[in-house]
Amino acid sequence: MLTIKIDLIAKLKNTSEFMKAYKDGDEKNVFDGKSLIFFSLSNTDLSSRYEISNFLLGKNIDVLCKNKEDETVLHVLLGQRKHDIEKTYRLCERLIEKGVNINEKDGKGQVALIYIIRLNKSDEELEQLYNLWFSQPNLDLTSKDSTGFSAIEYARKFPYRSSLIERMEKYESKRAY
Repeated sequence: MLTIKIDLIAKLKNTSEFMKAYKDGDEKNVFDGKSLIFFSLSNTDLSSRYEISNFLLGKNIDVLCKNKEDETVLHVLLGQRKHDIEKTYRLCERLIEKGVNINEKDGKGQVALIYIIRLNKSDEELEQLYNLWFSQPNLDLTSKDSTGFSAIEYARKFPYRSSLIERMEKYESKRAY
């Protein structure tokens, strides 16, 4: 019988299959240079993504490492195509509470906020995530990525981000003093 490794189960299978295969200590292992949570955060089955990831967070999995693309767990989570925004918000909140830096840049120099900007959701739908980001100290809206754009400049490229742009400009004007 072919045995699938726990990292692939976390990424490709449902919560039930993961829980059957999981062994205490799996959360401490590294798979292809990554913590197991990197795999669960990219599970395309939404309920399994959130359930497995929250389970691993409860096991104190390492969330401060990066993958080969220099992405944090926030980049990986927010880089997925489909989301339950309420559950994504709660997961982001837990990751930030565990020390993940919202201003950490990926290999392209992009902060996680740029990943939020790219989500196929309206500003209203993303309000909860925006609130979480803007509640963090020293939110980085102005450092440039490898293409020369900051988060605020990136947002200006999208006509449906007007509410966010207004909020970013207000935030920056307060910081200027």
